[in-house]
Amino acid sequence: MALSIAIAGATGKLGLPIVMAPLAAGYHVTAFTRQRCNNASKLLTRSNLSVIEVDYSSIQSLSTPLKGHAVIVSAPTSTSVDDQIPLIDDAIKSRVTKFIPSEFDNIATNSKGDQLPMFEGKVKTHPYLEAVIAKNPDFSCTVICNGAFLDCGLDSFLIDDPRHIATVYNSGDIPFTATRLDIIGNATVGVIKHLFETANRPIYIQDAVVTKNTDRVR
Repeated sequence: MALSIAIAGATGKLGLPIVMAPLAAGYHVTAFTRQRCNNASKLLTRSNLSVIEVDYSSIQSLSTPLKGHAVIVSAPTSTSVDDQIPLIDDAIKSRVTKFIPSEFDNIATNSKGDQLPMFEGKVKTHPYLEAVIAKNPDFSCTVICNGAFLDCGLDSFLIDDPRHIATVYNSGDIPFTATRLDIIGNATVGVIKHLFETANRPIYIQDAVVTKNTDRVR
């Protein structure tokens, strides 16, 4: 019997491809959407997909939806990332065995990255997860570290395609890793297939190593 996977932030830019990957792999997926946001229409109807509206800040709202799930993937928007604590608490209560936190575009083991204001909400989750895991040996987490979202970068911080311009930082020759959103979805499935091997460790993935050298910008 295939495992059941719960995905928070399921209708966001990252959440949608993370939903599609385990569905394609044959898992049953429960997609959590925020109450009164009317975002469920973004999800295609599938026999192995359930959609539930929840209040991420309320344990009471999450208790019933999480029961029976082996894995929860947290992929909320940056403005909602602070709501991971109730998810973790109820994952423990509901006997979820694996939590994949919303770290994707951050390198959790990089102390310099942790100092950036945009990662403040994610950083607060680190010590809380460590404390919870220490008290609950049957519960684990896996951080998927993928660097920049390549899809988003082609529309914003890498290239402004409509205006045919790119902002070059430093020399433009410093390589950095980037990953397409669907590859992150595939990596999530890989973690689900290897729950024991990936327990309490970061997994590093990349789709491309790129630079912003102006000679390569078209």
